[in-house]
Amino acid sequence: MGGQSGGSGGLAGAAPAGLQAAELYPLTSGNSWTYDVTITAVGSFCKGGMHEVTATGPESYQNKQAFAVTDVCANQPVYTASEDGNVYEWNGGFWAKALSSPVQEGSTWSTDGVGDYTWKMQGSVTTPAGTFSDCWKSDASDELTADKTYCTGVGLVRWDQNGRTQVLTTYSLK
Repeated sequence: MGGQSGGSGGLAGAAPAGLQAAELYPLTSGNSWTYDVTITAVGSFCKGGMHEVTATGPESYQNKQAFAVTDVCANQPVYTASEDGNVYEWNGGFWAKALSSPVQEGSTWSTDGVGDYTWKMQGSVTTPAGTFSDCWKSDASDELTADKTYCTGVGLVRWDQNGRTQVLTTYSLK
């Protein structure tokens, strides 16, 4: 389990100077996160319980240096890359902008047809893995797209999506 919490706080509604989306998702080979997944939707292909997610790489994938990050539900890699401060995920035919810079209250972005998001400051967030500061929610514009909360230097700490919740229980950063 990691013992560090990210960020230094700051003024309400403002990110620390220069906060980039890539700082919310530390991609390094060997980093791992364990989530407790709860499923309430009938017919979900995702199974509840504890799931470990690990990053491996980087490797060249579809013209980017990407990390393979285990998907919680499908148990297959999601290729994820950081570029220009943004985080991209391979979406079966194109790179979708999963997290956008700058990270600041009210800033919006589109994932090229997959969903639209708005950054919302969450301040401190507590999960079974600890209490983390400088947390931000990528708030989805519709109920079919996941709301995800990330904390600086830790990564994804919470996922909420129409019948699926996952909460960080432990993590290890290299």
